[in-house]
Amino acid sequence: MTVGTYLRKIRQENGYSLQDVVDMIDGQIDKTTISRMENDERKPSLLMALLFSQLYDIEIKDIAIRTFGKIKIKKLK
Repeated sequence: MTVGTYLRKIRQENGYSLQDVVDMIDGQIDKTTISRMENDERKPSLLMALLFSQLYDIEIKDIAIRTFGKIKIKKLK
């Protein structure tokens, strides 16, 4: 599931409209930007990811993984 689809699904499960989200985050992100993110036309910035994680009570890690994919880190000895 893409990050946009994930964020839209969570918003809708909570019964929020786009305008509700804008109002709850005090206009820090506008409705057009949220819509573009939900349609995968734009990736969330760190600020946006933090706002959504707090608003929807989800892990910011879930947003990051859906945005960038799993990052492999090679462990040294």
